[in-house]
Amino acid sequence: AGLRVKVLKLLPVSDADEEDEGEREIASDYMVTLLCIGTDDPADPRLTNARLMIEAQRTGASVRGLNGGLRPYDIRHPRAFVQFKSALRQKLIRSILGDPAGPSLPDGPAGAGLDISSLLGSGAVKELIYLHDDDERDALYHGQVTSCKRFPGVTRMGKKWLRQMHDYLGAEVTFYFAWAAWYTRWLWCPAILGAALSLFDTLWLRPEIADGGGDRISYIWVGVHGGWSLILVLWSSVYLATWTRRSKRLQLD
Repeated sequence: AGLRVKVLKLLPVSDADEEDEGEREIASDYMVTLLCIGTDDPADPRLTNARLMIEAQRTGASVRGLNGGLRPYDIRHPRAFVQFKSALRQKLIRSILGDPAGPSLPDGPAGAGLDISSLLGSGAVKELIYLHDDDERDALYHGQVTSCKRFPGVTRMGKKWLRQMHDYLGAEVTFYFAWAAWYTRWLWCPAILGAALSLFDTLWLRPEIADGGGDRISYIWVGVHGGWSLILVLWSSVYLATWTRRSKRLQLD
């Protein structure tokens, strides 16, 4: 199928069997065999493994171009696209594993012919684990978490960071963080107004009511809290409208 496979045997006690090529024995408290599947490094570090490029072309995978937008991959112009990120590489490897085995397919090499769902359901395969890419993970962590300039709710999450998150974590997780950052920023408006209203109520309105301010104070109290309720209704409507517009723009990006 054009993939590279290594076998890792985790054993509490070393066995007497001699490891074959591509096998490695590791001392561990477990007794399990790990089948590590991946690809060789590309000959040109600026490009992606040739087998993955063929699979991306065959499946019509959307890959980010040098201009930043996503478009169907074209193997005839590999330098027009960025290097495949970890999430896309794993998706393509999973696709190769499920492609029919045997003679080459009309649109590319044959796959491994494995039904992963059946193997997991039968217990022949205990678990399918996608490994992290250390470089991409560390870049995402330092860019999104450790930098105060990227603190969600204080500054806007720009396209660069959203694209970086999308390429590593996928669209669903990225949409969640984009929504959480947008919502947190919008919460500053009712938070500030609510704090001002609380101070006004505590420092002036309640003492006036306690001193017998009369009907005028009662009208003010009703008017202030009624106005606050109206502001919340208007705020929620405007927030929903702006997020709908933002989410559509994120989908197009």
